Amino acid sequence: MNYTPRNLAHSGAAVIGEPGHERKNAGSIPAVGATCCEGRLPRGQVPLVELIRVEKAHDVRTLRPCVVCEQIGNRDRMIDHGAGWYHGRCFASALGMKALTGLSRAKQDRLTLGDLGVRLMTALINSRSR
Repeated sequence: MNYTPRNLAHSGAAVIGEPGHERKNAGSIPAVGATCCEGRLPRGQVPLVELIRVEKAHDVRTLRPCVVCEQIGNRDRMIDHGAGWYHGRCFASALGMKALTGLSRAKQDRLTLGDLGVRLMTALINSRSR
């Protein structure tokens, strides 16, 4: 199951990492938007490579490069903003949390816990409840 802001907020589920993605270094939290190239990931985030879902040959058409980190991602789980496509963590690191919370709900619902991590997802859910 992909944990998105919509199904976490409405289900009352605790904000935790997806099963199977626990990390030994879960206690350390680097800067917002850290990528796998920078070493340790924040709690709940998974490497961007693990977020790509290609089940059929036709799914290759949904792959887009991120403007910030230049890694590939599925457009169904990325943010289309201005100059191009962003991963959720890259969008937050480049434009800030205020810009992330200012996005439409439809764009916010594309983001997953594995992309944002626990801290960013919690802040996003809290901003929606105000």
